[in-house]
Amino acid sequence: KRQQKGFNLYELGAVHSENKKSPTGSKEKFKLGLLWYGDSKLHWRDGSPMDIFSVKGDIARILNLAGFTKVKFGYSQEQGFHTSLKILSGKTPLGFMGIPTADVLKKFDLNLPPFICEFNMSSLRDLWQNRNFRYKTPIQYPGIRRDIAIQVKDCISADELFTTIHREGEPLLKNVSLFDL
Repeated sequence: KRQQKGFNLYELGAVHSENKKSPTGSKEKFKLGLLWYGDSKLHWRDGSPMDIFSVKGDIARILNLAGFTKVKFGYSQEQGFHTSLKILSGKTPLGFMGIPTADVLKKFDLNLPPFICEFNMSSLRDLWQNRNFRYKTPIQYPGIRRDIAIQVKDCISADELFTTIHREGEPLLKNVSLFDL
């Protein structure tokens, strides 16, 4: 046993719906489905439970990494979902995310409600093909974040220490935070 209490799934495929105007009687759309189920924490130190906000953050990060930077979420009402949010890039609808109703959970014999997300692949493709490229030269010396702990005599004021650190660290130093134990 791997002692997993949750998992994430994805599926990419064609979804068919009835369309009487079509010669075949159906319409085909390609969709990307994502699912979060159970307690799928990646690390034992992460004590926060999975909720709709953490899933929303995952979706925003995925879209941001794919180059969709104007991602917004708005309230929606999707059939079979008691809570749902539409996902937009600017004003373009990309899909939705939500939590299924109790009837759906009972139908599929689920103890915990999954978080489900569905993307319309043609919307993602259209935005991807029409995006603007802007090349940015990589930083020659990337930033480093360091925590440094030092002990100083009681007679040295925080203001004096702060001023000295800034004076000696310029122009590379970006931020200083002092605390007293």
